[in-house]
Amino acid sequence: MSALVKNGPLIVIAGIFLKTYMDDTRIKREERKEDRAIQRDSNNKLAEISEKFAVGAEKTNQELCGLNNKLEVHSSSSQTALAEIKQGVNQIQKDVTILNNKIDDIAEDMDKSA
Repeated sequence: MSALVKNGPLIVIAGIFLKTYMDDTRIKREERKEDRAIQRDSNNKLAEISEKFAVGAEKTNQELCGLNNKLEVHSSSSQTALAEIKQGVNQIQKDVTILNNKIDDIAEDMDKSA
């Protein structure tokens, strides 16, 4: 019993330290729990933003593909029209050459008959 009386203040001090340690540990656990909840919420928000960005990027990519296809069709039809125009110009040049030759022939015939 005398050891208990002799060590009583040490036991009280150890008890105070133990209670303080347990309270501090409990507070830190609660803070970590709150931090994990905040981190989970942040991760969820980040995932939502990432999903929205991915959907937006995919939609933009699809629109660009659609515009590219339209441009290719327009370019192809423009090339076809340009080829037809060149062919028509070549034909007109041939016809003009033929007409000029006929006019020259008629002019020579008129000069001979005059």
